[in-house]
Amino acid sequence: MNIRLSVLLAGIYAITLLSCGENQSKESGSAAADTSKIKGTYAYDADFLKQHNAKVVELVSPDSSGKVLLSADYQGRVMTSTATGDTGTSFGWLN
Repeated sequence: MNIRLSVLLAGIYAITLLSCGENQSKESGSAAADTSKIKGTYAYDADFLKQHNAKVVELVSPDSSGKVLLSADYQGRVMTSTATGDTGTSFGWLN
């Protein structure tokens, strides 16, 4: 009985690892195509929203370091922001 359980758990573990590896290769392939936008930066998140949401408004500070991206499709919500320009950290949460 213990051997069957061990084999079952090993199979589940192997399937889980294979499925995770497949997702990572898809993400790295798309990220490799555009090296100027790194995941986690404001530019990456802004580009994602602009591709998937037609109605976005970007507010930019006079020196272009502070930016806020709003979405009219989501009742004018602040979707993401940054304090250090396009290459800075994205303070939004996009799923």
